[in-house]
Amino acid sequence: MDQSSTTETFSAFGFRWAVTFCFFIALFVCLAQDPFHTNLTLADGLPSNQVYCALEDHEGFLWFGTDAGVARYDGVEFNVFSVADGLTDNEVIGLYEDSEFRIWFLTLNGRLSYWYRGEIINSRKTEKLELITGGSALTSVCEDLNGRLWFANLNGDVFRLDMAGDSGLFLPGNSRIHNVFRDQHGSILCYSGDVVERFNGANLARLYTIPSTPLITSLVTQMGRGGKAPLVLGKNAIYELQCNGPLELPCPGGNVDPLLHSGCTRDSQGNIWLFRRDAGIDNWPKRGNGFGPISRWFAKDKVNSVYEDRRGDHWFCTPTKGVFRVQGNGEDGVIYRSEGGEGHDGFLALVKGKDRVWIGSQKGNILSFRNNTLKPEFPSGFAGPVGRIMRIREHPDNSIWFAGDFGVFKWSPENPSKLVGARSSSVFTMAKSLCISGDGKVFTVGNGITRMLPGPNPTATLLGNQWTQGWQKTYCITEDADGILWTEGNGSLIAWDNEAGTEYRLPEPYASIRINDLIAYGRDSLAIATAGMGILIWSKAQVVGSINTTNGLCSDIVRRLHRFGDTLWCVTAKGVSGLKMQGNQVREHWQWTTAEGLPTDDIHDLLPDRGHLLIASEAGLCVVSPKPREDTSALLRPHLAHLIINDLPQSTAEPRVLLRTDDRCEIVARTLLFGNGLQIQYAYSLNSEEQWHTAQNGRILLDRLPQGVQHVEIRSRRGSGEWSAPLHLPIVVKPYWWNSRATILLVSLLGASALFFGLYYWTQKGVRHKLAWVRAQASLNLERQRIATDVHDDLGADLSRLLMLARQQEGGSNDGQLLTQGIKGSMEKIDEIIWSLDPRRDTLLGTAQFIEQQTRELCLANNLAFRTLMDLPQKQVQLSAKQRRDLMLFVREATRNAVKHAKAKGIRVDWSLENNTLHLAVEDDGIGFDPVTQGQRRNGLGNMGERAKNLGGRFSITSKIEEGTRVSLIWPIP
Repeated sequence: MDQSSTTETFSAFGFRWAVTFCFFIALFVCLAQDPFHTNLTLADGLPSNQVYCALEDHEGFLWFGTDAGVARYDGVEFNVFSVADGLTDNEVIGLYEDSEFRIWFLTLNGRLSYWYRGEIINSRKTEKLELITGGSALTSVCEDLNGRLWFANLNGDVFRLDMAGDSGLFLPGNSRIHNVFRDQHGSILCYSGDVVERFNGANLARLYTIPSTPLITSLVTQMGRGGKAPLVLGKNAIYELQCNGPLELPCPGGNVDPLLHSGCTRDSQGNIWLFRRDAGIDNWPKRGNGFGPISRWFAKDKVNSVYEDRRGDHWFCTPTKGVFRVQGNGEDGVIYRSEGGEGHDGFLALVKGKDRVWIGSQKGNILSFRNNTLKPEFPSGFAGPVGRIMRIREHPDNSIWFAGDFGVFKWSPENPSKLVGARSSSVFTMAKSLCISGDGKVFTVGNGITRMLPGPNPTATLLGNQWTQGWQKTYCITEDADGILWTEGNGSLIAWDNEAGTEYRLPEPYASIRINDLIAYGRDSLAIATAGMGILIWSKAQVVGSINTTNGLCSDIVRRLHRFGDTLWCVTAKGVSGLKMQGNQVREHWQWTTAEGLPTDDIHDLLPDRGHLLIASEAGLCVVSPKPREDTSALLRPHLAHLIINDLPQSTAEPRVLLRTDDRCEIVARTLLFGNGLQIQYAYSLNSEEQWHTAQNGRILLDRLPQGVQHVEIRSRRGSGEWSAPLHLPIVVKPYWWNSRATILLVSLLGASALFFGLYYWTQKGVRHKLAWVRAQASLNLERQRIATDVHDDLGADLSRLLMLARQQEGGSNDGQLLTQGIKGSMEKIDEIIWSLDPRRDTLLGTAQFIEQQTRELCLANNLAFRTLMDLPQKQVQLSAKQRRDLMLFVREATRNAVKHAKAKGIRVDWSLENNTLHLAVEDDGIGFDPVTQGQRRNGLGNMGERAKNLGGRFSITSKIEEGTRVSLIWPIP
């Protein structure tokens, strides 16, 4: 980490001001710590942010070992495996691919498993793996010239596993050996803390010792593309381990320390990486015959391991942040950050000065960048309230002008320790942008257009009186080749010539768009940056061209524009675009986004400087090469990444796919381009059709393929480039035995026969059942009619004679009256019994007529008027005996309540049938009651509710005092 401190002298300001200034400076610790990188975490599909190791297999897939399983990465998504898939332990601390393309998983519990041809093999599938029984974490593995595998664990045990033979070898540990590896000559070496041993055919024999620090053990790690002898840390030195002795590498004094560093490794370019025990990793770059200065990367994060893939990209595995990917050796871009007591300070504006680059920040701080060092110059509040520094411009006299939310400020080389604010007694100089004309005049815009008057203490004055008449708020200003100032305001362009403004309205659909920036483009043209419609080219009072995402812009929301030579640099809401222009046409374009390693797409300004591109962003100052590094590796043809049949994952190792005709097959292809895998386009063709179909994200869904051999071809390309050679995938589709033609014909015949006989039997059975029911019903109806006739003719006649005799003997006595009433009640019950037994009354209409007769007699006996409205069809609506009885008891309860409690003068009963739903209402004109307070004390209401519930209908009561009561029943007749 590079740090710098301000050494300005402020004696002229006094001791108090010096202390205040030092306090502000202490808030700024400017770091140049991280290269451009992309970060893969849990949110991207990793099973855990605790990542121990990485490996690229022979197909180009990347594997990551974590504390929650192992993950295979194809550039777009992760495929995660755990103990549920056959791993012996979810904590995978090491990965290794042997010459047979088996990927070995070194686990914390010391039990072995490996990936081979699409599945994980463990000791339950092969007994050979039971030879590794050390019971301690496996730390290293290598393969000898005979294809035998060597493993070492934390206990110091060494194992040899021969997958092709019958023998194994176990060398018990001495609590010293932790590393096993193969040197350049093929010998198997082991290293402890200071001793290097070699296998001599029977055991390990000491070769030599390494000068080391006692009690400190250095781990030996070999990077994926190292291809050189392993390295080990000694006492203030790095040694290359060879059979004939250690080779000490030249090392700057004091930069290598076993107490600080836990190990080291080397990549294919010869760069040395030193793992720090505290945090981060030290990069010791190879320079000619020696090495350059050591720089510290990822100073805030612990790094477990680093791996270099075949493209030369480096993958840094961390215990808390997942994986960092750095393209190449990280020289394509570095992030400079400003950290303070209030957190990170984003950068908004850049300008190239005579000897430094000036930077304006979100918090109003002014910094400088030179000699790869970021230095705070003026903290916020140093010259009064500043606000955000929106724009910075250099004056021909080498002074620097800053436009802030709360004013305009000037720095001059004559007084480098002071920042002077522009003063005005009548103008509020809020500045959103700056323009310095060819003749040295300084103009700002914000609340009006303002000209800065020269002098040691600049003052501000408004330009033109007409500005206050409607063109007040604006965000950008520029000068064209003819010396005319251009600003924007209220959706218009305003040209200022000799302090007179001319308004040009933009045509539709651009009239209401916001303009973010203006620059002179050519002799008589302007480039207009808009918020949502890309870039407009303005010439001769009209829009003559436009540039948008189809022409190479990262986003149609463009914030800033810069032109250097024939390159138009565009700062957008989603990164930076470089456009090589030829007239109004884009000849070549490239982008800087997070896919190319930018820490953020939230960019505010940029500046080409000394062969680099400086980018001001929310994440800090990004120093990159003018163009992103192209991936020069060959665009491999797609790999078969996933094969899913009927939602079940299958092995992808077989050269062809076997399906049944009803299977649902999903094929996922991946072209392994880890930098921008999401930008890969895929297409597929079935059976060599001339038409290619788009495969979104490489996913192909094939459903119900016809039987036979189907040929699927999958191809890919990057952007609009050339299509790759296709991946050919034969799919053999076989029918199930029950889908064969003979089986289908036989089953069809059997089915037709079974259907015919089944229909015949079902029809005959239904007819017999119906006939039996009709006969039983007829017999029952005859018996019911006989009983009703007997009751009416015999018992009814006898009771009628008894009633006549009782009335003759009544004589006004109470006993006689009771006898008469009893006989009369018995006759009424007998009438009900006869009605319920009579099969001719088993209809809705018959039931309603009987209930009407009873209600009429009740009203007549109590001197009440009776009215009824019966809107029932003549058709026979059958009711069961229980339904008829419940319906009769419901109406009887309602009418008797009216007679007994309502003091009514009349009762009305209405019947109607709509859509087989009976609507029944019993209404009186009595005194009414409160259903809430009095209804709880009346059992009759509960009885009516119970009858309605038995019928399956809805019962309701509406009553008003002195207005009567209405009892309703709505019954959907089943």
